[in-house]
Amino acid sequence: MKIFNKKFILFCISGGSGYVGNAISLYILSLYIHSEIIVWILATLVALCIVFTLNTLLTFSHVQHNSIRDLYKRFTVFLGSSTGAFIIQSTTGPLLVHFLGNNYRQYILAGVIVCFVAPYNWYMYNRVVWKK
Repeated sequence: MKIFNKKFILFCISGGSGYVGNAISLYILSLYIHSEIIVWILATLVALCIVFTLNTLLTFSHVQHNSIRDLYKRFTVFLGSSTGAFIIQSTTGPLLVHFLGNNYRQYILAGVIVCFVAPYNWYMYNRVVWKK
């Protein structure tokens, strides 16, 4: 199995873009919302929308969507499969910020995504969301 194939590279680009959107959202939302959990939940939702859009257009563009209904169905499956990553990120992040402090929020985000979310998503996307 070739690890660095085109699909994996596009997955990384989509995920990297989602990470940037997540990091920016996390920063901006934390300026205005004082509930760490709400900040992480909203920032994660922003990232999910970015990642779904880019994965649909780039990574898994070979999967045909014949109608808006097909796309909606795929998005619903995507959100369902992302529940695990969503729970991981929106609980681990605020918990670690509580123990380590606000100054480490962005480092925590990077660590949670690299160690937990990205491997989980790669598995779920290939086995559930965009399976042939």
